[in-house]
Amino acid sequence: MEPPSTQDSTLAVDTLVPIPPLSQDFLRTLDIVSDMAVGNALLFYSRVYFSSGGKIILREDQILAGVRYHERQSVIKIARTGSGKTMQIIIAALMNPRQIILVLSPLLRLQDSMVDEINKDFAGVRAIAINHALRNNFEAWKGIEAGMYNIIITSPEQCKTINGHSTRLHTLLCKNKTWPKQISGVVVDEAHGKHGLDGEYGLAREYGVDGGD
Repeated sequence: MEPPSTQDSTLAVDTLVPIPPLSQDFLRTLDIVSDMAVGNALLFYSRVYFSSGGKIILREDQILAGVRYHERQSVIKIARTGSGKTMQIIIAALMNPRQIILVLSPLLRLQDSMVDEINKDFAGVRAIAINHALRNNFEAWKGIEAGMYNIIITSPEQCKTINGHSTRLHTLLCKNKTWPKQISGVVVDEAHGKHGLDGEYGLAREYGVDGGD
């Protein structure tokens, strides 16, 4: 899979304000998580900072959730609207640029706003929303199938059959032998609705959805 093309990812590093150091108390807390946690945290911290052109400085709670997710732990993060939960998706994509993060989000407006935010603010990642608006966009689907996007935001319905007919994404997930292997993780946005995934959609069992944002 080719690495995602980016906005101009050559950053004028010398013009950025120096990134504040993480607190020693927080680093000691990370030591308890795993032997690799401190190194991963420092990498996330700097990578998001430079990818955003110095606009985003991760908070400790965002870093901790990112560390646990990166170490393949299931993570549930509870935070108010606008508190920066999307950073967990950004961290995962920046750490796995040749793989796909599949984000399940139930609302079209949220899907579109996340795609706009990610593509506008971060170099090194490319996001796309898969919903009915993409149905006849053949160029976009060629890019999806070729692995041009490393963040794919969609709804649970798009991962299932609808009225007995397989959606295009469902076909990729279930009938393409190689495409699903590019998916490194699944993020459930608005995870308070996860009971819907287990009930009507059954995605938690079918696709191994076990973490939320």
